[in-house]
Amino acid sequence: MDARGYMKWLSILCLVMALFGTAVMLVGYKAPTIGLVATVATLVIAAAALGWETRER
Repeated sequence: MDARGYMKWLSILCLVMALFGTAVMLVGYKAPTIGLVATVATLVIAAAALGWETRER
């Protein structure tokens, strides 16, 4: 697998983890703290950046 494939896989992984973090907050399992919201936001930004970089290559 080349670098493009790894970046695409990593982008999807970041997006899935961000969706899981959002679901945890929506279900009410954990309160939306600053750290959890920042983590989800960072994962979304990372997924977008990796997805954009994958398309550019």
